[in-house]
Amino acid sequence: MKHRLDRELKQKAAEMQQAEELMEKGDFVQAVELMRGVRAEARKRRLPHGMVSWRLCVFLDHLDDLEEAFVMAVEAVDQDPLSASIRNSFHIIAKQLRDRLAAPDREPADPTTPRLYSLLSENDAAEDSTHLAMARFLVQSGDAAGARRLLDAVTVLSPNCAGAWALLESVAKGVGDEELAKKCEVERLAIEAALKPMKVAGQAAA
Repeated sequence: MKHRLDRELKQKAAEMQQAEELMEKGDFVQAVELMRGVRAEARKRRLPHGMVSWRLCVFLDHLDDLEEAFVMAVEAVDQDPLSASIRNSFHIIAKQLRDRLAAPDREPADPTTPRLYSLLSENDAAEDSTHLAMARFLVQSGDAAGARRLLDAVTVLSPNCAGAWALLESVAKGVGDEELAKKCEVERLAIEAALKPMKVAGQAAA
């Protein structure tokens, strides 16, 4: 069966090419606008558009709009889950979001944290550092119980995560649970002691 593009789709195909040329020139804003139009038409017609979402993800990444880039990466994977290039972009953007959440200078109460955390968690892209960022947000928001529930889960799934034990220790002290605080301290110190020989060996090898 032959598939021919009608006039509107031919126009959108031309706009995709134009968007790629704009990207090469560094005009990512215009490239994004064109690609959004192509995506809208594809969605309206219920056409497969994994490639369109993927390129839009790449353009948005260049504009440092990581949140929307990740949404487009998720959409691209949903449309074309076997594409290595698309999955690679998904992992790249997910790592950038995790790094942003885990940045040392990030404000614990940053209002975007819950939204970014949900995006990563709902798409199986969260790691220990992601959960810790959300736990810090909950602590800063006064939800010690929520932070404790989250940290309890992290220490069960990742018992060697010293950061989780340290934060849970702080939460326990804040609510006056000295027994839990002591348990967390013991676990944290044991993990840190086990890591010291590894650090010393690494320094010696260097």
